[in-house]
Amino acid sequence: MKITGTNHYIRILFDDSHEIIITGELVIGGFYADKNSITIWEPPYSGEIINDEKKQQIIKDIENYAKNTKMKIIFE
Repeated sequence: MKITGTNHYIRILFDDSHEIIITGELVIGGFYADKNSITIWEPPYSGEIINDEKKQQIIKDIENYAKNTKMKIIFE
């Protein structure tokens, strides 16, 4: 997994080459991510549906990854 971004979004590249952009806000000590913005993969996987179960798995995977970094990601 690789996480990059700006003050207003993070781009997550998963090991299986799926990529998603999650909007939010960068603050001191972390990034507040809007879980409602997890709706669609970036191309070429944009046709794959992200249901609630998949969304929860994405959040869990990102939180687990972020535990081993200096960047705190908080989903709200």
